[in-house]
Amino acid sequence: MKMTKIALLASAMMMGNMAVAQAAPVKIAVLMYGNKAEFVQLMERYGKEHPAVKSGDAVLTFYDGRYDASVQNDQAATAIQTRADAIIVNPMDFEANIDIVTNANEAKIPVVVTNARLNTE
Repeated sequence: MKMTKIALLASAMMMGNMAVAQAAPVKIAVLMYGNKAEFVQLMERYGKEHPAVKSGDAVLTFYDGRYDASVQNDQAATAIQTRADAIIVNPMDFEANIDIVTNANEAKIPVVVTNARLNTE
């Protein structure tokens, strides 16, 4: 009987924590190769218009990679350290940004690669 009460209490506490977690917006870091590109400008504009962003359910943080893979890698490290819930990356190059995926996977942060490919699985 005591174990049943502990299990019920633990379940209630978990449900309470889940409700709190769901109330916080999803933080998404968007790592773009460079803000001068038309594709990047369109992606940022439409990202800001997304219903989840407008409702406050999601927060997008756009990073300008300044056409430099090492800048993008540093920005990914910042996104991981600040515990982004997800990362979207438009990579500078097929090989140069592999660490973004590797480090995010180690931190259990999902990564979506857009408009290009990375040499990763």
